[in-house]
Amino acid sequence: ISLLMWAIGMALSLTMASASMLWAGLIALILHQSYHLVRTVMKVWTVASQYEVWHSKQT
Repeated sequence: ISLLMWAIGMALSLTMASASMLWAGLIALILHQSYHLVRTVMKVWTVASQYEVWHSKQT
């Protein structure tokens, strides 16, 4: 699960970075800033997934 989340995060990172390099202006700025929100959501999702797996093995 962690590797899958890491791969999704890396793909999003590369997509956002390349889009902000290709486009100049407000859209690029919005994409670049929204990346941090998406990255945070992915980290929370990863931790929640790991906790769910850990919790299911405990019971």
